[in-house]
Amino acid sequence: MTMQDKTNIGIDAALELVQNAFVASGLNEQSAQSVARALVMAEAEGQVGHGFSRVGDYIAQMESGKINANAVPSVMSRSPSYLHVSADNGFAYPALEFAIDHATQMAEATGCVAIAVSQSNHCGTLASHVEKLAMQGLIGIMVANTPAAIAPWGGNRPLYGTNP
Repeated sequence: MTMQDKTNIGIDAALELVQNAFVASGLNEQSAQSVARALVMAEAEGQVGHGFSRVGDYIAQMESGKINANAVPSVMSRSPSYLHVSADNGFAYPALEFAIDHATQMAEATGCVAIAVSQSNHCGTLASHVEKLAMQGLIGIMVANTPAAIAPWGGNRPLYGTNP
């Protein structure tokens, strides 16, 4: 790609463009905002593998039924400092935002909340979500599901995902 092939757009224009692509593909407005925000912020932070490059794949996965476009996040279990949220086989981003909203209230009592999000799909970078908690003076531990991809040292079958 040459410099002439590149186009620079602002954050707001990028958010609108990406959100509109998801809405046009059948995702509800709120989830489309959440997914667009995550992808645009990843791109803006230089994490291009988790940014615009995901739009086409995400839409294809949604259209094939791999990602539930009508997902509604829900609380699976909770304790004073732990929250387990199901993403309902939808995008991780709306579930993460749902979890953070609940965990923020919980953390007022304990100061620290661990959040687990399961039954989700690719969750991209978690930095902006953890940062949202940190900006409120909170400590957050976020865990998302991932397929087994690598074997532990000395093992012979995949057990761990590739994300730290």
